[in-house]
Amino acid sequence: MTRFSHAVTEFWKQPFAGRLTYSDQRLSLIVNPTLDEGERVTVLRTASDSHTAIALSAEVADALECDGTRTDSSPLDEARVRSALAEAGVQLHGADNLYYFPEGYEAEAETASAPGIVRQLTAGDRELFEAFEARASEQDRDDAQVDLEDWAAFGVIVEDRLVSAASTYPWRGSTLADFGVLTLTDERGHGYGRRLVRAMAGHASDLGLELQYRCQVDNAASNALAAAAGLRLFGQWEVPTPPRDDDADSSAD
Repeated sequence: MTRFSHAVTEFWKQPFAGRLTYSDQRLSLIVNPTLDEGERVTVLRTASDSHTAIALSAEVADALECDGTRTDSSPLDEARVRSALAEAGVQLHGADNLYYFPEGYEAEAETASAPGIVRQLTAGDRELFEAFEARASEQDRDDAQVDLEDWAAFGVIVEDRLVSAASTYPWRGSTLADFGVLTLTDERGHGYGRRLVRAMAGHASDLGLELQYRCQVDNAASNALAAAAGLRLFGQWEVPTPPRDDDADSSAD
């Protein structure tokens, strides 16, 4: 079984630190009054044991009539909870896979024969980065969320062209550093993304941070990158879908 760092395991204990109201081998249900609106339902299925933990804010727990559910004589299952959430108007966003390096991982050094140059990007690379973005599709940019102005950005430069870029930032006030990677479609298959991940891992480690990679469960390319870079699946995470801007505007009227 893959072991993850203390920083990873402790971070993911926080949403589920409330009052345990149901537990069996497959499912745990927790009421945590400290959850904010964006995480009023937090679901984590851990890869090591396929166990699903669901944390609910007090308001959502009341809406689901959790007291009645806990005293029901029949076992509680995940499908039943999800159905109750839907009936209560809580729509969960698509699950993200959560990847981390295993405990004790050490980033590999760059080999002299590898094509291109991997280096940290700075504000002076703005023109280079904008030319790179112009060659990427809007969908790829949205999926990767790579930004030159993030806490740290790295790129692979081949013949004075940026062909792959990655950026990272400290996540939710923790020592986890969330990152995204974008490689131009016609430049894929050369291992550029894998090299960027390892470069960022070394940089993050020097600063006492732990890399975190999130991607949609059905994104084959991103999941393949995680495996190739040596990342390991910790679990799948879900929270409610954020309200659309037009929904927020209409509710304010």
